[in-house]
Amino acid sequence: MQDTRRRVILLQWGRDQLELRWSPTGIVYAHPMAGTPTASGRTRLSSAESRQAILDAADALLRSGPYRDLSVESVMAKAGLSRTIFYRHFNDLPALVTELLQQLGNGIDTHAVEAAKSISVEPTTKWFREVLRPSVDFFADHGAMFRGVADAVGADDRLREAYEGIMRYFTSVTADGLRRLRDSGKLKGVDVESVSAALNAMNERYMLRTLGSEPQEDREAVLETLVLIWSRTLELS
Repeated sequence: MQDTRRRVILLQWGRDQLELRWSPTGIVYAHPMAGTPTASGRTRLSSAESRQAILDAADALLRSGPYRDLSVESVMAKAGLSRTIFYRHFNDLPALVTELLQQLGNGIDTHAVEAAKSISVEPTTKWFREVLRPSVDFFADHGAMFRGVADAVGADDRLREAYEGIMRYFTSVTADGLRRLRDSGKLKGVDVESVSAALNAMNERYMLRTLGSEPQEDREAVLETLVLIWSRTLELS
């Protein structure tokens, strides 16, 4: 049976420590060792750490400017890494920002969402407040980055799908809540899906304006405004 395992040795090359890996085919791979100092004295990052540093740099830049001002050079300068490292992780800028949006989507406080689902279904301001709080908290934490991306989603299908995926999640949470109200007989004459989409589209624009730039408006004040609009819209005031 052919031995397909790769053998590994360490080699000191000047001030860098390299990890040499080769396969039985004779192909040799040389990788800088993560955690070792570079010639400049900085600690070398692992592949996973480099990837996250690039994502963090893009997030920081999008919080202070629009997507159209983003470039590979600006991202890598912010990350403190060479330009060539970018292409080890991402094919282009849309791929980078798409992954960043996916990370944010995965970080939505689903515990708060589930808690909102578990409370008694009563058409009160308290109920609307609990239903709306997860989306307000999300925009308060990430609205600036969302604002940076919002104007670019029409230019790339990957960006649009990732961005709209997050908004679809909040719309589905709204629809679930309104459906529970309808099924309990406390909400009548409402097209749940259409109203949920309209209310969340309004939420998005309002929260991008109030929470998407510095200085942010107070998140509790934003929440109370949305509670008022939702309750009046659904005639549950």
